[in-house]
This record gives sequence, structure tokens and C-alpha cells, in this order.
Amino acid sequence: MTAQSSDTLKFERRKFEVTDLSQGTLFDPTAYGFTPVRTSTGCHRGFECQFSVSDGQLFLQTLWINHGDFTHSFNPDGSIRSHDLRLLPMPLLNGISATEKYDNSRLPDFQGRYDGLKLPLPYTGQVLFAADRISNEPWWGGHRRAWDFHHSLMLSFEQGRLTARKDTSEILQVFDARYCTDGYLLGDQRRNGLRYIRRHIGHGFYFF
Repeated sequence: MTAQSSDTLKFERRKFEVTDLSQGTLFDPTAYGFTPVRTSTGCHRGFECQFSVSDGQLFLQTLWINHGDFTHSFNPDGSIRSHDLRLLPMPLLNGISATEKYDNSRLPDFQGRYDGLKLPLPYTGQVLFAADRISNEPWWGGHRRAWDFHHSLMLSFEQGRLTARKDTSEILQVFDARYCTDGYLLGDQRRNGLRYIRRHIGHGFYFF
């Protein structure tokens, strides 16, 4: 898999990347009338989010998204010949219109961008955020992991309200050193590593 763009969080004047969640998603665009489509291998979901926490509430602050569908061309035998992307007009989100143009200054490109949303989100669960990448070497596969950063933080939410925080930096550094081979959980160490995570951080995290 191509390296994937990450959602981000602005929290206490720092910028973090979202690296893992104990359950669900922070923002589901289909609940707001979107049908996200992929236009880049760098973002298979077709959207990217920037979140914030203000006065103890989780918000969606900025959204980059492709909204559309695919039409199909068929061969005489009924098999699909091609998938053709059709981009659709962008709906209002929290009363705000999208800037509808590809943003070529960043990768991946998106059809539209919503700024200044401050949309309250009702997420319940724990989220791992991380900052300060250990290596600036190119990343070629999927999302970066929480242990690829010097600092990590777990925030707990109940219906979007921040209920707890925990610095997980040292826990994940020990996890990487003790259970990972070149940054990956392999073989029997995967079972032991996940047991360590459940004991020191919690259940539900993917930790690929």
C-alpha cells in the first residue's frame, strides 16, 4: 500500500497526527451527505481531517474531501470495461461552503476544502495522537505508527467531551524496543506485544 496521508489534531498549541483509535472513526462523512471517492493512491478514504480540542470539546476544524461516484462502461458481454469518476457538487457542512478546486500545493489533491468548521463531534473512545517523527526518511506503506514518533498522547472522549489524557511516549518506546523488529510486530511477538498494549494502554487498538 502507498503511504497514506494522516488526519491531524491541534491540541495545546501542538500539531499531532492521528495514529490509532480504540473504536470507530472520529468523523464519518457519509453521515453528512458525502460519498467520498479516491482520486489518489495517497488517500484511499478520499478525505482528510484536521481536528481540534477546545474547552474540552472535540471539533472537526478543516476537511479536505472528494465527493462523487463512479459510472461504469460495459463490454458487449456485460463485463465492466472501465470505471469513470464523476465529481459531484459539494454540500454545505455546518453551514459552510467548500472551496471547490484541487489544492495542488499539497499531496494528495482533493476536490474541495472546508475551513473554519468547528463542527462538534460525538466520538466516544480513546485516540492515540503522536508528534515529532523519529525519522524523516520517506514512508512507503500505509499510515505511520504511534511508535514512529518521539511523543505520543492518548486522549479519552465521551460523546466528544475530553475525559482523560495519558502520555504514552515511554510506553510505546518500550513496546518498540521489546516487541518490534524493524518497527513491525512479527510472529509470536505480535501476541506478546498486543498483550502489553492492552495492559498499559487499553483494548481495541489495531496496532498493525
